Amino acid sequence: MVGPGAITVTIITAQSIGQILMVLTALIAFALVFVIAHNAHRLMRLIGPYAGTMTAKLLYIFLAAKAVGMVLDGAATFLQQFFPRIQSPP
Repeated sequence: MVGPGAITVTIITAQSIGQILMVLTALIAFALVFVIAHNAHRLMRLIGPYAGTMTAKLLYIFLAAKAVGMVLDGAATFLQQFFPRIQSPP
């Protein structure tokens, strides 16, 4: 479940909030994913297959939006090296 995107987000987040808080956040996320995966059959029975598919597609959209934001931030930082007068938005 860990790919290059997850590793990149982990490194960036650890730099932003610190290593101890990042480890705590990772442990909480692991516990949450474990509980959901362990009870997936109950969850799918509760919400139904259509709602499960819709939830997955919605999460894919959020993931894509986060990826686009990271690319735009990286591009803005890169371009500031060549055009220092251009300020990035807050």
